[in-house]
Amino acid sequence: MVGRPPRQQILVVDDEPDILESVEDILRSTVPAKVLGARSGDEALQVLQREPVRLVISDFRMPGMDGCQLLRRVKVLYPDVKGLMVSAFPNPVSEQSACAGLGVELIPKPIRPDLLVEAVQEALR
Repeated sequence: MVGRPPRQQILVVDDEPDILESVEDILRSTVPAKVLGARSGDEALQVLQREPVRLVISDFRMPGMDGCQLLRRVKVLYPDVKGLMVSAFPNPVSEQSACAGLGVELIPKPIRPDLLVEAVQEALR
């Protein structure tokens, strides 16, 4: 008996519930993957301990652990997991500098669904 391959899983991390829900909804309706959510870096790390996630999409600015700190930990603990960063900051150069060496794409807020989906599809290839 041949089983289906497991669905890829995406973890979305944002401390703002409305944005988290919006990104989850966009992805659930456009990307063939299971979408999980977390409201903090610590919560995201807990999810990653339990679930085989392929991609983490994190907000840049969050209380406690920012997105770069989270994605640095993810890179060390789960080297095969890819990351994308979402940011509302007007200076993307400083965010990219803060996340230097992570190789993550920066998606600006307000989030354009077409750009988000394109970045996710590329990351999952």
